[in-house]
Amino acid sequence: MSATTPSCPRCGYDLSGQAATWNNPDSVVCPLTGTCSECGLNVDWSAAHDPLRTLRSWSFEHAPAAGPWRALRAAARALFPPLLWRGLRMEHPIRPARLIGLVASMLLLLHCVTAGTAAGLAYLGDPYATPAGIIPAATEALWPYARAALGSGPILPVAAYGLGLWTLLMCAAFLVLGDSFKLAKVRRAHLARALAYSTVGWILLVVVLTPIVMVAALESTYGYRPISLSSSFQQLIGPGQAFPALFGAWFLWFATFWWNVTHTYLRLRHGAAILFLLLLTSGLAMLVMLVLTDLVLSSGLAPM
Repeated sequence: MSATTPSCPRCGYDLSGQAATWNNPDSVVCPLTGTCSECGLNVDWSAAHDPLRTLRSWSFEHAPAAGPWRALRAAARALFPPLLWRGLRMEHPIRPARLIGLVASMLLLLHCVTAGTAAGLAYLGDPYATPAGIIPAATEALWPYARAALGSGPILPVAAYGLGLWTLLMCAAFLVLGDSFKLAKVRRAHLARALAYSTVGWILLVVVLTPIVMVAALESTYGYRPISLSSSFQQLIGPGQAFPALFGAWFLWFATFWWNVTHTYLRLRHGAAILFLLLLTSGLAMLVMLVLTDLVLSSGLAPM
């Protein structure tokens, strides 16, 4: 899409023919909006002719210099979906390489936080706090994803990482069950953009969850409290309460995120009904996969 060849931001249909009808003796005014004859989207002609005009300074995709600070600013917007999708519009060019870089940088952040938490649990979990604790701490930092320290298995419940699967299933449900998605002829590149920012939001939520679970694990197992916590907050983040409470907060964010994708970003009709069907279908698919995985692991069929 360029300033000289206006295209529909949702389906990519060439709108230069409509623009050409303005240059004739019967044309009295230049309209501000139009309708794409291919997908029915109401098009803002100024944005169609100059999509770069409304770019936001925080956009990691479109910044001249994509540094880590700008990546964090863009990622933080993913935690507030209305702010993200009001600023990031379909007219803005999709930069796949930048999206991959944004997700990769957030995965690196997640690894560093997970490794640091595992190392901290391994070292502070030593009841004698001996210098020898540095060795298992360093080992945990190298590969913290299969730890058995504190007798609690992985640092976070496996389902916390499995929630990332829901994002993939959500996009798959769009392609398989989204009749409105097909009728609107939405380009798959828009789904790729939504997938990238949804993944970034999930990563940041896991980054926040990991140190909280570390504090709860140290307190419940060794009576060690690295920071002062109120009793009510300590009960909230206890081993039995941390994940259910934060899963509720995550689901609220997840539903809000995809509501803004369908309603604000893609501007699909019947957005609420579409969102309900997609959440129901993808959620059931995720539960089935988790149950099957648990059955395989519990039956000993998984490879050792």
